[in-house]
Amino acid sequence: SDPYVFYDNLGLGITSTHPIYDYAEGRNVFAGVLAVDYRFEHIGEFLLSAYGDSSTAIAIVEDTEPNYIIGLSTGSPAAKLVLSANNSEPCLITSSQSIPCDPIRIPMSDLATSGNHMDRILAISLGMHKEASYPKDLVTVRETMNIGSGVFLSQSVAYEQPDANLRWRVIVTSPGERSSSDSIELGHPLFGAIITIGAAGILACICLFFVFYRKRTEKIIMYADWRFTSAFILGCSLFNGSTFTLVG
Repeated sequence: SDPYVFYDNLGLGITSTHPIYDYAEGRNVFAGVLAVDYRFEHIGEFLLSAYGDSSTAIAIVEDTEPNYIIGLSTGSPAAKLVLSANNSEPCLITSSQSIPCDPIRIPMSDLATSGNHMDRILAISLGMHKEASYPKDLVTVRETMNIGSGVFLSQSVAYEQPDANLRWRVIVTSPGERSSSDSIELGHPLFGAIITIGAAGILACICLFFVFYRKRTEKIIMYADWRFTSAFILGCSLFNGSTFTLVG
């Protein structure tokens, strides 16, 4: 069967069935059905015990829309009780009144407004992976576009058992490290390019300055205000020299 919610503890699971036949009077006679329940609680329990105290968060969801949750390392539930008359309202199971309620599964998109920070990051990560058609490379994730917002790296892996009609998506998200320096160190691919471009710019500006200064007595140069133009050219050389501030 497809995963569904067990009402007793809101745990997820699947049921596998197999027909049973009895041999009587020389032929097979249908005798019943053997049903075995497979519960998924241990998946969430394992993720919580292995990654609950770490900075890495993991979500296992169904690969198809609406990406129902299978298990989370944050410990958040994969199902909830809602009112039968209105699935958008939670069921108050502590109420003394007898209110009909239904167990429903929680899609990953619902965690986008969760009070748990890592739940929100996992929901955003899944959305970005889907938007990029689940790339093999890492995806950079930010909760907001604010400068101070944390940066996370996320990767998705498909888990599939075709014979069981099962296809899940595993989302792994970890915080990225911020560089303590914005300089480009020796060995970086851009190191040589920055040195070359900066030096060439300074040399070109200095050569232009000397040519302009030597011709300062010519009428056309005098009309161009050679003092201001020379200062501008020297300023350009300083501007090119500022390129070296990027080099560590």
